[in-house]
Amino acid sequence: MDAREETLEILKSKFGLEDAYKVLDYFESRLRVDVATQKDIYELKLAIEKVRADLAIEIEANRTEIEKVRADLSKDIEKVRADLSKDIEKVRADLSIKIEANRSEIERVRASLLKWSFGFWFTQIAILVGILLKLLSQTVSTLNLGFS
Repeated sequence: MDAREETLEILKSKFGLEDAYKVLDYFESRLRVDVATQKDIYELKLAIEKVRADLAIEIEANRTEIEKVRADLSKDIEKVRADLSKDIEKVRADLSIKIEANRSEIERVRASLLKWSFGFWFTQIAILVGILLKLLSQTVSTLNLGFS
C-alpha cells in the first residue's frame, strides 16, 4: 500500500468515503501548488542570478566603453586647447603688429598736425603784426601831420 492509499483509509474511517476523497484531493492540490511554487521560486532565483551575471558583464563593458570615450575626449580637448593656444598667439602677434603700425601712423599724423599748427599760428601772428604795423604807421603819420 502506498502513502496515498494509507491516507485515504485513515480519512475514510474518520469522514466517510466521499469526504475522504475531498480532503485528500484538497491536500494534494495544495501540495502540488506548494511544490510548484517552490520550483518556480528556484527557477526564478536562477533566472535572477543569470540576469545579474549578464548585467555585471554589460556594466563592465559599458565602463570600458566609457573609459575609452573619456580618453578620446581628453585627447580631443587637449588638441583643441593646443590649437586654441596657437590661434590666440597668432592673433596676439597680428594685433601687436597692427598696434605698432597704428602708433607709427599716429606719430606721423601728430608731426604733421604740429607742422600745420605751427604754420597756421605763425601766419596768424605775421598777419597780426602786419596789421599792427600798418595801424602804427598810420597813427605815427597822423601824429606827424598834427604836429607839423
